[in-house]
Amino acid sequence: MGRKKHESKPYKYHFSDAEILELSRVAAGYPNEIDSLKADFDRLKAEHKERENEARAAWLRASRCIREGYEIRNVECEIVLDRAENLVKWVRTDTGEILDSRLMTDKEKQYSFDDIEEV
Repeated sequence: MGRKKHESKPYKYHFSDAEILELSRVAAGYPNEIDSLKADFDRLKAEHKERENEARAAWLRASRCIREGYEIRNVECEIVLDRAENLVKWVRTDTGEILDSRLMTDKEKQYSFDDIEEV
């Protein structure tokens, strides 16, 4: 005789009671694992969407600044009562630029003790 040949052949295999019990235990864990994977996937999608939205907002802001050439920012100002011109002025503390002015109200036109310099 020559050499023996071996190969696998598909065959209908019937599980034993012990094998069915073990397969049942394994199968019982999969719904929890599937739910956990879905929850992780949903969390990752939400995080990705948030990062995408942040990047889009930064891009739109930068594009708007480039297009318009300026942006509105809060800057530190001193409120100056200019009695000579009868104006209230908002003066930048860093550059001295007058940002805004308006006419003084009657109350602002009144001098207070704080306005009087000691001699």
